[in-house]
Amino acid sequence: MIPDNKKALEQFETIDIKLLDNVTQKIMMKLIKLLKDNLDGEIFIEYS
Repeated sequence: MIPDNKKALEQFETIDIKLLDNVTQKIMMKLIKLLKDNLDGEIFIEYS
């Protein structure tokens, strides 16, 4: 769980996405959109 979506979004937006490879760029853009769409909600991300 990301406890504060607004602070997480601020941190993600400081990353220069152009410096990342294509796959990582797509993931970052999706994470940023997810955070923007859910600023006041809770987000659970599961990965393996």
